[in-house]
Amino acid sequence: MNELEAMGISCEEILKNYDSYHALEKAGGLIRTDATGTNVNVNEQAVLNVLLAMEKQSLERLTENYVSFFLI
Repeated sequence: MNELEAMGISCEEILKNYDSYHALEKAGGLIRTDATGTNVNVNEQAVLNVLLAMEKQSLERLTENYVSFFLI
């Protein structure tokens, strides 16, 4: 997270836009995999967004967002 912020990439904006792909790409942390025929990429995106949220929010706020994310 510190590396992203040092590069001028706002973790809050990443979360707001659900865009960890481009942030990880810019930071050199993107891992590309081949097609699996499943929705695994969607699940990976959700996990990355939760991890980014943990860096920026309190546990109570994270829990509210996590539950809301899966109820939408």
